[in-house]
Amino acid sequence: MAMSRLIYKGGVPFIKPGIVFKGESGICTNPGAPTSGTSGTGANRFGSGSLLIDTTNINLYMNLGTLASPTWTLIGGTLGSFYGFSASQPVALSVNGAITPHGPSANYAITKAGVLADTLAAPTAGTDDGAVLLFTSNTANAHTITATGLLQTGSAFVNVATFNAQPGASLALMAYQAKWNVLFANGISFS
Repeated sequence: MAMSRLIYKGGVPFIKPGIVFKGESGICTNPGAPTSGTSGTGANRFGSGSLLIDTTNINLYMNLGTLASPTWTLIGGTLGSFYGFSASQPVALSVNGAITPHGPSANYAITKAGVLADTLAAPTAGTDDGAVLLFTSNTANAHTITATGLLQTGSAFVNVATFNAQPGASLALMAYQAKWNVLFANGISFS
């Protein structure tokens, strides 16, 4: 049976490859697609946020679960484009309103001349898990996206994402278990 191994865990890369830092996130490899759950690939070895490279199918997965029960989610590679996005044009957000939280991943460009003040409801647990919403501002305004009690930034639950008043401020959110996990934020403040 082939075994997953940790190839990078912070600090200086590639010092003694294969060393496992139990409970911490890192980058690991696996000869094939990983399995999720308590007896799945890397259970009790690779913590939340770990990346796994499927060296057989050339795909990249992220553990969105826990150390004890990893949930490996495909985020890029030969089975799809990065975070499930295709080369399609972004949807322009130019009117205040509600952003649909359901359905496939979506790419949004904020083009409103004034401040955009949109709301984002909770995704549906199970059904929407893994869907990614990407937002980027194309105007110099402090736009806001309000998702009361739904934004998980890695520190505390927050309600509002505020874009810096500069073009290029960007935010990526992934739906998981009826919440929005912040994948990255560039020029965004949370409150």
